[in-house]
Amino acid sequence: MDVEQIVGSFVVEIGVRQTWPFVGLCDNRSAPAQETRLYIDASWTIEATTSTSGGVENDIRWLTTAAALNDTTIDTAWIDEDGGLHLTTDSGLALAVSGEPEPYTTGEPWRLSGWRPV
Repeated sequence: MDVEQIVGSFVVEIGVRQTWPFVGLCDNRSAPAQETRLYIDASWTIEATTSTSGGVENDIRWLTTAAALNDTTIDTAWIDEDGGLHLTTDSGLALAVSGEPEPYTTGEPWRLSGWRPV
Protein backbone atom coordinates (compact mmCIF):
# COMPACT_ATOMS: atom_id res chain seq x y z
CA MET A 1 0.00 0.00 0.00
CA ASP A 2 1.19 3.50 -0.80
CA VAL A 3 1.66 5.32 2.53
CA GLU A 4 0.13 8.49 1.05
CA GLN A 5 -3.21 6.61 1.07
CA ILE A 6 -3.37 6.94 4.86
CA VAL A 7 -3.27 10.75 4.76
CA GLY A 8 -6.66 11.95 5.99
CA SER A 9 -7.35 8.82 8.01
CA PHE A 10 -7.60 9.04 11.78
CA VAL A 11 -6.16 6.95 14.59
CA VAL A 12 -8.80 4.68 16.14
CA GLU A 13 -6.60 2.36 18.15
CA ILE A 14 -3.11 1.71 19.40
CA GLY A 15 -1.96 -1.55 20.84
CA VAL A 16 0.37 -4.52 20.75
CA ARG A 17 -0.43 -7.61 18.69
CA GLN A 18 1.81 -10.52 19.73
CA THR A 19 5.13 -8.64 19.79
CA TRP A 20 4.31 -5.80 17.37
CA PRO A 21 3.15 -2.37 18.42
CA PHE A 22 0.48 -1.12 16.02
CA VAL A 23 -1.60 1.90 15.10
CA GLY A 24 -5.11 1.34 13.73
CA LEU A 25 -6.30 3.88 11.17
CA CYS A 26 -9.80 4.53 9.80
CA ASP A 27 -10.71 6.33 6.58
CA ASN A 28 -14.38 7.25 6.65
CA ARG A 29 -14.30 9.36 3.49
CA SER A 30 -15.40 6.33 1.48
CA ALA A 31 -18.54 4.25 1.86
CA PRO A 32 -18.20 1.93 3.60
CA ALA A 33 -15.49 3.26 5.89
CA GLN A 34 -12.28 1.25 5.82
CA GLU A 35 -9.49 0.47 8.27
CA THR A 36 -5.82 -0.53 8.11
CA ARG A 37 -3.13 -1.19 10.70
CA LEU A 38 0.46 -0.05 10.81
CA TYR A 39 2.58 -2.77 12.45
CA ILE A 40 5.97 -1.72 13.85
CA ASP A 41 9.02 -3.96 14.30
CA ALA A 42 11.73 -1.30 14.51
CA SER A 43 12.70 1.59 16.75
CA TRP A 44 10.21 4.46 16.80
CA THR A 45 9.85 7.99 18.12
CA ILE A 46 6.84 10.09 18.99
CA GLU A 47 7.80 13.71 19.48
CA ALA A 48 10.91 13.61 21.69
CA THR A 49 10.17 10.22 23.28
CA THR A 50 12.25 7.31 21.97
CA SER A 51 11.71 3.61 22.45
CA THR A 52 12.34 0.27 20.77
CA SER A 53 9.91 -2.53 20.14
CA GLY A 54 9.86 -5.86 21.96
CA GLY A 55 9.54 -6.97 25.57
CA VAL A 56 6.91 -6.19 28.19
CA GLU A 57 8.61 -3.02 29.42
CA ASN A 58 8.79 -1.65 25.88
CA ASP A 59 5.18 -2.68 25.17
CA ILE A 60 4.02 -0.63 28.18
CA ARG A 61 6.14 2.31 27.05
CA TRP A 62 4.58 2.05 23.57
CA LEU A 63 1.04 2.01 24.97
CA THR A 64 1.54 4.96 27.29
CA THR A 65 3.39 7.06 24.72
CA ALA A 66 1.28 6.21 21.67
CA ALA A 67 -1.99 6.92 23.50
CA ALA A 68 -1.46 10.57 22.54
CA LEU A 69 -2.00 9.57 18.90
CA ASN A 70 -5.61 8.47 19.54
CA ASP A 71 -8.25 10.60 17.79
CA THR A 72 -5.67 12.44 15.67
CA THR A 73 -5.79 12.68 11.88
CA ILE A 74 -2.80 11.89 9.69
CA ASP A 75 -1.76 15.08 7.86
CA THR A 76 1.35 13.79 6.09
CA ALA A 77 2.96 10.41 5.46
CA TRP A 78 6.24 9.72 3.71
CA ILE A 79 9.13 7.27 3.49
CA ASP A 80 12.69 8.58 3.76
CA GLU A 81 15.75 7.38 1.80
CA ASP A 82 16.55 4.78 4.49
CA GLY A 83 13.06 3.23 4.38
CA GLY A 84 11.88 4.96 7.56
CA LEU A 85 8.23 5.94 7.83
CA HIS A 86 7.20 9.41 8.97
CA LEU A 87 3.69 10.47 9.96
CA THR A 88 2.52 13.83 11.25
CA THR A 89 -0.88 14.48 12.76
CA ASP A 90 -3.28 17.39 12.98
CA SER A 91 -2.39 17.75 16.68
CA GLY A 92 1.28 18.35 15.87
CA LEU A 93 2.51 14.90 16.91
CA ALA A 94 5.03 13.12 14.71
CA LEU A 95 5.56 9.36 14.60
CA ALA A 96 8.78 8.17 12.99
CA VAL A 97 9.57 4.48 12.48
CA SER A 98 13.09 3.43 11.55
CA GLY A 99 13.74 1.65 8.28
CA GLU A 100 16.20 -0.60 10.14
CA PRO A 101 14.58 -3.77 11.49
CA GLU A 102 15.22 -4.99 15.02
CA PRO A 103 17.88 -7.77 15.18
CA TYR A 104 15.23 -10.47 15.65
CA THR A 105 12.84 -9.14 12.97
CA THR A 106 11.83 -11.72 10.38
CA GLY A 107 10.05 -9.30 8.05
CA GLU A 108 9.91 -5.61 7.30
CA PRO A 109 10.64 -3.01 9.98
CA TRP A 110 7.09 -1.69 9.50
CA ARG A 111 4.12 -2.62 7.34
CA LEU A 112 0.60 -1.55 6.57
CA SER A 113 -2.11 -4.17 6.34
CA GLY A 114 -4.57 -3.97 3.47
CA TRP A 115 -7.66 -1.81 3.83
CA ARG A 116 -10.73 -3.68 5.09
CA PRO A 117 -14.31 -2.38 5.29
CA VAL A 118 -15.77 -1.65 8.71
